[in-house]
Amino acid sequence: MVTIDNGTIKVEIIKKGAEIRRVNVNGEERFWNGDPEFWDGVAPVLFPNCGGMRDDKYTIGGVEYTIPKHGFAKNMDFEVESVSGNSATFLLTDTEDTLKCYPWHFEFRIKYTLVA
Repeated sequence: MVTIDNGTIKVEIIKKGAEIRRVNVNGEERFWNGDPEFWDGVAPVLFPNCGGMRDDKYTIGGVEYTIPKHGFAKNMDFEVESVSGNSATFLLTDTEDTLKCYPWHFEFRIKYTLVA
């Protein structure tokens, strides 16, 4: 868990999916809590696709690929690249598994910065 705080806003982010899990403003919770009775997600990052492909497949250069709905980033552990008091940057890079469903090398960064 990574926490960033600017004195007014406090945000907790998990490495899995670089997903924000809590937002607290002046001591008051302001975010969906991920109650598994309804939906255990909170704020998933949808990369490289939002939604799904027909039959979860697409073709590039005559090669067919299968990719999950809403991509793969939400289920992967991001590297915590940097953290300062009010900011955090997370990094996801391609792997053998991502290249099987998304045939491009990439560096995907997410930077959260609190401004109040």
